[in-house]
Amino acid sequence: MTWTVPAEKMKIKGELEPKPHLVPLSDQAIEIIRSMPRTGKYVFPSDHAETHQPFRANALVGSIERTGIKSTMHGCRTSFRNWGADNKNHNFRREVLEFCLSHRIGGEAELSYWESEMIARRREALQAWADFIKPRKNTSGEQPPARKRPKLKLIA
Repeated sequence: MTWTVPAEKMKIKGELEPKPHLVPLSDQAIEIIRSMPRTGKYVFPSDHAETHQPFRANALVGSIERTGIKSTMHGCRTSFRNWGADNKNHNFRREVLEFCLSHRIGGEAELSYWESEMIARRREALQAWADFIKPRKNTSGEQPPARKRPKLKLIA
């Protein structure tokens, strides 16, 4: 299953034409989405709007603040990127990790030939990250022993 971020929501500026960004969803993400009640066409509707609308742009920032962790969205993204680069159990290519973050790397010539969405490789990286953050339940329904969680990049 993939999540599609529409082209108009992408921040890519400059010479590249924005296009939809496909996000491979981990098993844990799919489980969360399937467990949520459906109230309309949005998976994450706004609870502040009188009419059915998607959640507000700052909703994710608010959810981080409610955890009590002093972090930012960029801090969470930085944690993923550093985990992927330092991970000794996997050999994630730099391009895959950057593409997971919706970054395009390379010069103009390289980017003009890059058509791949790297869905399978990104799915592997994002599933490994999800397993690190929230390990999947084993077949008996029990959670595996807790592992050391990643440190989020804190703001000063």
